[in-house]
Amino acid sequence: MLLLSALEIFLTWAFVAFVLIGIGCVVLALFAKGHSLHDTFWTGLSVSVAVLEIWNLVSPVTSSITLVLLALGILGLALNRSLVLSRLLTAWQNSRALFLLGATLALLLAIRCCGPCEYYDTGLYGAPAVRWIQTFPIVPGLANLHGRLGYNSSVFLCIAALGQGPWKDLGFHLFTGFLLSALWVTLLPACARIVRGVAISPADWFHSILAVPALFWTTRSRIVGSQTDEPAAIVAFVAAGFLFADFCQTPRQDQQTRPPTRLVLTAALFTLAVAFKESTAVFAFLAWCLVVRRIWQTAVSPQNRRVHLAAASFFSAVLLLPWLARSIILSGYPFFPATIFAFPVPWKVPLSAARWYALGVQS
Repeated sequence: MLLLSALEIFLTWAFVAFVLIGIGCVVLALFAKGHSLHDTFWTGLSVSVAVLEIWNLVSPVTSSITLVLLALGILGLALNRSLVLSRLLTAWQNSRALFLLGATLALLLAIRCCGPCEYYDTGLYGAPAVRWIQTFPIVPGLANLHGRLGYNSSVFLCIAALGQGPWKDLGFHLFTGFLLSALWVTLLPACARIVRGVAISPADWFHSILAVPALFWTTRSRIVGSQTDEPAAIVAFVAAGFLFADFCQTPRQDQQTRPPTRLVLTAALFTLAVAFKESTAVFAFLAWCLVVRRIWQTAVSPQNRRVHLAAASFFSAVLLLPWLARSIILSGYPFFPATIFAFPVPWKVPLSAARWYALGVQS
């Protein structure tokens, strides 16, 4: 029974991954051709979170929006089926052992995700927040009911979207393990190159170091529940890896091989990390500024450079502005429990209560 449940989770992850790849193909086709499946996956995740943020401003997250995203992903796969199949075939032919190792790690994570939920914050506010999201559009002043319901994280939107159909109310078994599996897809090729001593770059060592926390999360950490720390860290790690790899390019390589769309995606991922966990804001903002600087230094025409700068700003704004709006609607503060930039709305959490929650976070 355990293996059957794990297989169901594994197949669900594979299905969702292909849907996100399809969504990413639709978006990246506007900028370039021949993009990698890795880039399309993370683009699809970023776009899906932005859609969920906007959707929940006016409607609950039900199977309707899940089906909309599903239809968009299938459309993207249908329009780009030759590209997707060729990329998969190439990955299988070039590194079958790595492919099987990644599948084994994902299956191990699926087995662990079948376990009970022991993450305390799930019962404290994670599961109730997901239930509110699935039942109503965003509720003004919900933080007055329970302060932690004002801790705005787009992770809850993702869990709500996954917890539909056969996985109704079970989305907290899926999301963290799913992102961990995606992280291993990023790390394993670099680790393999380090072991083989083939074409090693500083970026490969960077990703190999990231395998340490990934291995801990995979084997020891609690991954069943409404975790926000792990998803935010995973997204930030992936974005940092993209940025670090870009810095490792020589001027000649920079001109010939660096895809400008990768930097646009990197900017979006740093913003997504903030939407997942507000405490990543300082790291993400500084890194986002470095991304903008790298785009400005790209060896392309000024018009092309401006297009990519506009795209990076647009995708970041589409993720960040609805997230800020959600925070203001929930509590009256854009960065609750921080009390800066409070809005004069009638449902605002009293300043004394907000400060009390802020002291709790600091402690």
